[in-house]
Amino acid sequence: MKIKSINITFGYSCNNRCIHCIIGYGERKKSRDRSTEELKICLREAKEKKAQQVILIGGEPTIRTDFFEILEFARSLDIKLHLETNGRMFASEEFTKKTLVMIPDLDVAMSFHHPNPKIQDSITGVKDSFEQSVAGMKNMKKYGLKHLTVIPVITRFNYESLSDLVKFLANLSVDEIDFTLMRIGGNAEKNLNSLFVPIEEIQPHLFEAIETGKRLGIDVKTYGFPFCMIKGYENHAYELSFIKTFSENETYVFNELNGEIDWQKERLAIKAKWKSCKNCKHFKRCEGIWKEYIQLNLLKPTVVYP
Repeated sequence: MKIKSINITFGYSCNNRCIHCIIGYGERKKSRDRSTEELKICLREAKEKKAQQVILIGGEPTIRTDFFEILEFARSLDIKLHLETNGRMFASEEFTKKTLVMIPDLDVAMSFHHPNPKIQDSITGVKDSFEQSVAGMKNMKKYGLKHLTVIPVITRFNYESLSDLVKFLANLSVDEIDFTLMRIGGNAEKNLNSLFVPIEEIQPHLFEAIETGKRLGIDVKTYGFPFCMIKGYENHAYELSFIKTFSENETYVFNELNGEIDWQKERLAIKAKWKSCKNCKHFKRCEGIWKEYIQLNLLKPTVVYP
C-alpha cells in the first residue's frame, strides 16, 4: 500500500494555550520534544517509504530554533511539505519570506477560531494572538503561499459566528475552511461545561457558513460530524478524502512520539456508531462520531437515511 502522507509530530511545545486543546497542559509539561537528529531520521524514513507528502505537526513546529534547519533538510531530500501551525510566527515578514523562499510549494493548515480579537485571544489564552495570526495569514499570502487552509474548532465560544468567520477569512484570501467538531480530551475535557454545545444547535450556523462559503468561493468542509448531522451537505465532509485515498490503495501514517499509527485503522478507533446506524444507507461510508460523545451520552442517535 502506498503512503499518501506521513505526519511527523515534533512534540507538544506550543506558544498557545487553547482552551479546547485535546493535549492538556499537564501532558505537554510531562512530554518531551523530538531532537533535531530524531526529526531528520523521521524525514529520511519518510523518504525511504516514498511518502507523497510529509505533514509537520506539533504542538507548534514554528517556534523551534531548528525550524529552518529541518526545512532545509527536507528540501535536500526533495520532500513535499505541509505545515500545521497557529500562524503566529508568520507575523514576521522575514520569517515568512525565508520559509516560502526555502519551500515555495509549502501547504499550510492553520488553527484560527473567531473573527473577534478578544474572543480569539480568550480561546488561545494568549494576548495579541489574533493580531499575530491575522498578520501571519496576510504575510503568507503576500509572499506567495498557494493554498491556505484554516481549521476552526467549534465550541460554545464561536458556534454562532461561523458565517461571520467565513466572511472574515474570505477577505484574507483563505482557500479552504475545515470546521471541526471539538474532540473531548485534555483541555477540552477539563473545560467541557463551558465549551460543549449540542450538535443540533451547531447545525443551522454550520449550514449557513457552508452556504456563505459557496457565495464567496471558499471551499468549506466539515470534520468530525456524522453524515446524519450534516444532511444535505454530505459532500462537504472532509472524511470523504480519506475514503478516496483508501479506495486508491493508499494510506496515511502518523509518526507519533510513541510510535507509528496507521490512520486507516486509528481513524475508526477514535470514533463510534450507534447500533441503529446499521439502518443508514451511509453506514459503510460514514465514520460515526468521536467516541466520547457516545460514551458521555452527549448526543442521541439520529438516523435519517432509510
